[in-house]
Amino acid sequence: MNKRSPALILSCLCLAIWLRADWKKDIQDSLGLRKDIRGAYDLLTARYGAIEAPDKPGVSGLLAYLAHKLDDRGAETAWITEFFERYQAQDSLFEYVDGVTRFELIMFLDTWRETYPLVTDVSLLQRTDAFDSMLPAQLEIGVEVRNGAFYKISDEKHILSGGQWMEGFHILKIPVSNQFDRTSTLPYFLDLKAGDLVIRKPIRLEVTIEEQPSAFETAPPPPAVRHPERKTLEGELALYIGDQLIFTSRKLPAFTPPPAEIKITPPLPQGTKPFMLPPKDDPFAHSVSIFDAVGLTYKAIRDIFKKKPPEKSPNPYRRQGRMTVVFQRQRPEGGEVSIQATVNLKAEEAVALRD
Repeated sequence: MNKRSPALILSCLCLAIWLRADWKKDIQDSLGLRKDIRGAYDLLTARYGAIEAPDKPGVSGLLAYLAHKLDDRGAETAWITEFFERYQAQDSLFEYVDGVTRFELIMFLDTWRETYPLVTDVSLLQRTDAFDSMLPAQLEIGVEVRNGAFYKISDEKHILSGGQWMEGFHILKIPVSNQFDRTSTLPYFLDLKAGDLVIRKPIRLEVTIEEQPSAFETAPPPPAVRHPERKTLEGELALYIGDQLIFTSRKLPAFTPPPAEIKITPPLPQGTKPFMLPPKDDPFAHSVSIFDAVGLTYKAIRDIFKKKPPEKSPNPYRRQGRMTVVFQRQRPEGGEVSIQATVNLKAEEAVALRD
C-alpha cells in the first residue's frame, strides 16, 4: 500500500489554495497596463476547474469576452453557451478587472443577452378539458424562449416542424400515437438559430406503460337489496248455517290519510294593527336632493363611456413535468384492457452547433 508523505500532501494543498486565491490578482496584472489578452485567457482556462462555484458564472462570461478579443469564434461560442445555459446569464461585479475592461465586458454580455435564444422553461401541457380515458394522438410541449429565433424540432430520423419564433411562450405538438405500445424513451432535439449561433436543446420523453385490470373485471356487482315484501290482504269472510247467512266480515286495505297542508299567513308589516291595511309610503321619506341626483347622473354617464379592460379567459393548459393518461386498448384475444401511460419530460442542457 502506497503512503503519501505529509510533505507531498501539504504541497498539493498549498498549490490548490494558491490556484484559487491568486487568479484574481493575476488577471488584474494581465488585463491592467499590459493588456495581455492571450495570457489572461490561458490562465483562466487552466485554472477554471479550481475556481470556486460562485465565481464561475462571471469567469465563463469573461472567457467568452477574451475569446472574442482574440477573434476565436469557436471558443467564444462555447464559453457564451456555458454562460447562458449552465449559469442562466447570472450577473457579476467583475471586481478583479480594471474599469475599462469591465465596461467593455458588460457591454459585450448585454449584446449577447439581447440576441441569445435562451430557453427558460420546458414543460408538458395538459388541457384542463381533456379526457384522461382517450389515447392522445400528440403531446403538447410548452417552451418559453428569451429573444426571437428560427426553430426546428426533430426526432432521430425526421424533422417534425419548424419556423420562426418571437420572444415568449410557444407550443410544440409532438405526434406520439404510435409510441404508447411499450415502455420507452423518446429523444427529440430543439434547434434554435439566432444569427450565426445555432444551439441544440435535447428533450427526452420517458414513457412508462402499465397494464391495469379493467374496472369491469375487478369491481363485483353490487349486492341486490332485498326489501321485506309488504302484502296487503283484502277479502270477505261469511258464516252460513245451511242456507242461512249468520255472519259476514270484510277485510279492506289500510287507509293512509293524505298529508295535511296548513297555510300560515305571513306576519303583518311592522307598525300595523290586525285587520287593518298597512299605511302608504311617505313620499318625503324617499326624496333625493338635486345635487345628489346630478352627481349620480354624471357617474352613470362616466361609467357608460369608460373603457373596461377585457376579461381574461381562463388558461386552458396546466404546465407540468409529468403527466398520466389512462385509456382502453383492445386485447388480441378479445376484450379490453386498461392502460396507464406515465410521461416524464427531461430537458437537458443545450450545446452549441456549428452552422
